[in-house]
Amino acid sequence: MAVSDAAQGVGTVRAEWADSVVVVSGCDLPVALTVVPLGALQLGADLVATAGSWLREGGTARFTPRFGAAPGSAWVVLERREPDGAAAPDAAAEEPWRELARLTVPRPDSIAGPASTAGPASTAGPASSAAPGGGAPAAAAVESIDPGGARVPANLFRFRVTFSREMAEGSAAGHVHLRDASGAIIPGALLVMPPELWDRARRHLTVLLEPGRIKRGLQPNVQAGPPLVEGSTVTLVVDRAFRDAMGAELGAGAQRTFVVGPAERSRVDPDRWRVSWPETVGAPLVVRFDRPLDRMLVERCLHVVDGSGHPVSGDSSINVDASEWVFVPRASRTREAPGDWRLIIQSRLEDLAGNSVRRVFDRDLGDRDDDGPPSEAIVLSSASPPLGSLP
Repeated sequence: MAVSDAAQGVGTVRAEWADSVVVVSGCDLPVALTVVPLGALQLGADLVATAGSWLREGGTARFTPRFGAAPGSAWVVLERREPDGAAAPDAAAEEPWRELARLTVPRPDSIAGPASTAGPASTAGPASSAAPGGGAPAAAAVESIDPGGARVPANLFRFRVTFSREMAEGSAAGHVHLRDASGAIIPGALLVMPPELWDRARRHLTVLLEPGRIKRGLQPNVQAGPPLVEGSTVTLVVDRAFRDAMGAELGAGAQRTFVVGPAERSRVDPDRWRVSWPETVGAPLVVRFDRPLDRMLVERCLHVVDGSGHPVSGDSSINVDASEWVFVPRASRTREAPGDWRLIIQSRLEDLAGNSVRRVFDRDLGDRDDDGPPSEAIVLSSASPPLGSLP
């Protein structure tokens, strides 16, 4: 259980983590309370309250977050201030948020709770546990930035950033940028999204480009143009100030530069893939796509089954630019000869521009070729015509 006293002049406010709930207690608690990750304080007036519900009982307020908090993560209790309409026009604008207390979610193996931290006067994050051998733990790092290839379409839809450990929600805004060849930030290129798009472990962050500027004919596209221009180079930059769940900065920033190629405005069509079916037990199944696809969706949307519809046990891998997928069976667990295999492709599989098997992202309503099969999945088989579908 972690406890923090409020700042001077606010009165005594205490916050603690108990049974998956933030418990805030003190005299004359403000009416409008909110809880945010420590890293979100950098957003200033633009920070967004954590989703959840409040319950008040006398001088105690209990906050239950909609999503569980990670052990070791640091949080801040704030008072939300409403604008004072009676203030003089030339009066300085009052900060919309006031910090009351901080707390840290304890780790299951903690013998004693983390040390208390002060309110607004303290700028240090919560203390980290020592690494094995008594040394300081290694700082979080960026493990990869996708797309993995050097070339992206002019209508690229998303980037994905993978970190070495759990990161703070709300820390991405202001610390992930898209820069042009001169190093200047491309204004309005990335979509600002509260909440951010994290996986459950908060290690994989999806960063979208502004869809309104990608889709032709929409006002943002007409007025500002597309965020990427064919023939140019752009660099996605992750600042060192990006914070992990403990409130600590990255060990180093990271970046990846891309060459912008032509826009891709056709749906993903498995009929255009080159598939090398295994001819012997233990041989791999190799699928070469007609373009780079979204790596995370490839991992989720391709499955191999035998002639009876049972999953074939094996391991898959994807090359650097996600243009090739290789499946290697575990021969001891294979039910049938590889000649009876089928490749199941979920129709939500997308390429780098957001085009899926089912539809084109920036589609022409008058072009029927932009519409794919209505089924949820497509089947490829070595023993049948190249394309089939599942209802």
